[in-house]
Amino acid sequence: MTPPDREPGFLQTTPDSRLALRQVSKGLMGMPQGPASVSLQPQQRILRIPFRDAFSCTISYLRMEVPIMAKILFVATHGTEDPTRATFPFMEAKGVVEAGHETGIILMMEAAPLIKDHIAARVQGVGVPPLKELMDFLTNHNVRISVCEPSGRALGVTEEDFAGKNSGFGTSVDAANAYAGYDRVVTF
Repeated sequence: MTPPDREPGFLQTTPDSRLALRQVSKGLMGMPQGPASVSLQPQQRILRIPFRDAFSCTISYLRMEVPIMAKILFVATHGTEDPTRATFPFMEAKGVVEAGHETGIILMMEAAPLIKDHIAARVQGVGVPPLKELMDFLTNHNVRISVCEPSGRALGVTEEDFAGKNSGFGTSVDAANAYAGYDRVVTF
């Protein structure tokens, strides 16, 4: 028989998460026994905490669902030529932050100059909030906004445009690492 913490589809937790699980299980009769396990399912994780029942001396499991914190990266490729499409990555990133997830934005091609405050202030799409308002929200929530260096430099973006923002130039290697580090990549 496969030990419960080695069941197919289950992964062991880290020492930090085991400490948190021990704190959660303090109210149980008995003591936690062994590592907890995590079952990965769409939009949730099932934690199984093994513990020894104080009365029957048998090992039981506490099951607990916790939400997954997703990481979603938005890649913007449209600029002032299409203000509505230019605004969508920022609007969606704001929604990701409000939902409690992690997000980032990469500005490529015509989107690169959107990092400039005076350009962002002029962008108003149809049926969407002003771009400057969304950028201020994301800046206040420390969301990383990277600018493709070749596109940005060709379109007049400088290091001064990043002042006060969690922003900077990124190379194709940085972009590849970002794509690999996020759960989802959405391009507008």
